[in-house]
Amino acid sequence: HVVLREMLLSSGDPADPEMLEESLQRIRNLGIFSRVDGVFQPTDSGKMKVLVDVEEKWTLIPLMNFGGDSGVNYYALGVVDTNTFGHYFELGSVYINFGGTHSGLFWFRDRRFNGEKIKLGADVGRLARVRTLYDEGGDEIGKFIHDRRFIKGLVLFELHPYLSVGGSVEYRSLQVKDGSLDEEEQELNKANNVDINLTSDDMISWVDMVFGRLNSDGERQFGLVSEWSFGYSQLWQISDEVFTEVNSDTRAFILLPWRSNLGFRFKWGHTDSDKYYHQNYIGGFEGSRGYRDGRYEGRAYWVGNIEYRIPSYVSDRVIIQHTVFFDSGSVAENIWDLGNNNREAFHSAGLGLRFIPPQVSVIALRIDYAKTFEDKKEEAVSFGLQQYF
Repeated sequence: HVVLREMLLSSGDPADPEMLEESLQRIRNLGIFSRVDGVFQPTDSGKMKVLVDVEEKWTLIPLMNFGGDSGVNYYALGVVDTNTFGHYFELGSVYINFGGTHSGLFWFRDRRFNGEKIKLGADVGRLARVRTLYDEGGDEIGKFIHDRRFIKGLVLFELHPYLSVGGSVEYRSLQVKDGSLDEEEQELNKANNVDINLTSDDMISWVDMVFGRLNSDGERQFGLVSEWSFGYSQLWQISDEVFTEVNSDTRAFILLPWRSNLGFRFKWGHTDSDKYYHQNYIGGFEGSRGYRDGRYEGRAYWVGNIEYRIPSYVSDRVIIQHTVFFDSGSVAENIWDLGNNNREAFHSAGLGLRFIPPQVSVIALRIDYAKTFEDKKEEAVSFGLQQYF
């Protein structure tokens, strides 16, 4: 059923090799098959039939994710099935502990709703984490717990293989607090007049667009995709604060000899909110390995990543992949200042290792070591159970 739904050839159509290859690529891009092959075969009546041979990946995956960067660690325990009931329906639930805070998330995605090229989904949960505030010199001036409870519904229509548009509605209930921080951290907040114990309830409407497409070739990818989201909090007139958000994430991959892969990512975003808890926090988990988590913050940001991946060992059970990467980025008070030549950017570079089981969907055990350029004291091991991007 899942395979037939992606086929662009119907009974009576000409035996077009390009249409067959496009159909096979669409099946590979589902990410639930480790092997996809297809050929035209003549029949006794003189017509042609299509034979498609696939090998399924294990898609019911216990989530035992973990990660760390610059002294901040997290772990996640849960389960996800990316092909529930064999209908390409994703269902998942996870508990997350991020730096000692407790979070939980439940989600579903029907990427072919009602058999059409429509993605329908919903998220509900609580995401809490400790955020650190720094001065320009990198010294800590405060900490707070960013505790967000939310429910979100989304829909995305595929108008063309390289263009999807849709939208979503998200209700957020946000608490900013320091009650579970230790006494020394609370005293630091008081000394620097960090305003803590705030609440905010917002209903945000989003317009989402996706341009391009990333194609799968085993553990590698090729192509380009650019995802854009535009959010506005006042459409429903029940939000505590009026603000807009813009976010963009562009990724591109090139296939190279020796089964290697060159990847690029460029992200940028902007919010016109002046509240520190709505700012963009960059460093560590957000875009730049080697720096402390959330080391830089501002209304506007950009981050860029370049990563070269090449395997040293390939088998049916595991692929060992080596990486060389370079990360950079910058933050500013408004989007126009990001292009200012006087605006200081931050950079890091490093080496990494990946252990990828080809028969299991999504998983890639990742270990990276990064060294920063600007602050010679900053370096970190970053790890997780997925590729960095």
